[in-house]
Amino acid sequence: MGKVATARQISFWFARRGRTYMAMAKMFNRHHATGIHAVKTVNNRLSVGDPETTRVVEEVERELAKT
Repeated sequence: MGKVATARQISFWFARRGRTYMAMAKMFNRHHATGIHAVKTVNNRLSVGDPETTRVVEEVERELAKT
């Protein structure tokens, strides 16, 4: 998977919190199915301990905690 696609998927994953898939898709100007796929993909990568996905998610969470 390319870096841009992975970054978009992780962005969808963070955006999902407290939003419907329809609202989230509208934010990204994408179809809601793209958001569903993105969230499932990131959840799957995290569940198997994918090191790159885990690193990026943890890094973003640290940055978000600062705000």
